[in-house]
Amino acid sequence: MTQAPRILLVDDLPANIYTLSRALAEDYQILIATSGADALQTAEQQQPDLILLDVMMPEMDGLEALRRLRRSDWGRQIPVILVTADDRTQTQVDGLDLGADDFIAKPVVVPVVQARVRNVLERQCLQRELIRLATQDALTDLLNRRCFFDKGEEELRRVGRYQHACGLIMLDLDHFKAINDQYGHAIGDLALQAFSRILTAIVRAGDLAGRIGGEEFGVLLPHTDESGTRVLAERIRLAVSRCAIPVEGGSNVVLTTSAGVTQLLASDSRFEKALQRADAALYNAKAEGRNRVRGFAEPEKLME
Repeated sequence: MTQAPRILLVDDLPANIYTLSRALAEDYQILIATSGADALQTAEQQQPDLILLDVMMPEMDGLEALRRLRRSDWGRQIPVILVTADDRTQTQVDGLDLGADDFIAKPVVVPVVQARVRNVLERQCLQRELIRLATQDALTDLLNRRCFFDKGEEELRRVGRYQHACGLIMLDLDHFKAINDQYGHAIGDLALQAFSRILTAIVRAGDLAGRIGGEEFGVLLPHTDESGTRVLAERIRLAVSRCAIPVEGGSNVVLTTSAGVTQLLASDSRFEKALQRADAALYNAKAEGRNRVRGFAEPEKLME
């Protein structure tokens, strides 16, 4: 059963909250805040699907709350409808410039409220689907190559700014071409999907897994040092080695993976530099017999 969208109603007057709640409670989950500060706290904690935000409130008005919402990482994508008795053109211009999605005039008219809420939520749903199509790999539902690279650049900037660790794993599904050649692309696709499900199950909240291309995958591990990166890569390798794809004749295709690990460095000029190191480590893992994890070794370390 699909969960009803959650709408945060923000108004300092109980009568206005009551009117809006009655108009929307039948189709939506209702959250309530009675001030701008309360609205920001509730929005951050609850992540509503839509905010109906009164403009004229004491202390922090709706425009200031909207400004702070749009400046936050967690709130910039939440749609907002401003609710106001202020019909001045400049108020509407200011609201739109700050990122409001629509306006509702006071005193509210229930059918208008319902229609505007429905339209904004439908647009939000469409936008989310477009984002999903633009960022996810169609076969595996992991991040696609472009999105993974974009996320890598973002994490590299954070490493440079905050000097925290960030691990990178590159993985290759061993003997994938042979699987395709012997059993066909349908079984190959099942193998890729099974591999992706393992990645999704093992990576932690905040980690980022993507399909770089073909049978090659990457995982970004923010706030994870080299030791932690190796541990997670080994967990993935072990889980994949226990995975088998049933094929005709009652047999199974047993999967294995090779992995190369490295760290994003503040000295990297771009994300590709880290990828090159992880790819070199992956090459060594495959050259040594596959189904293993290897780290990148600097040339001077190899000579010691």
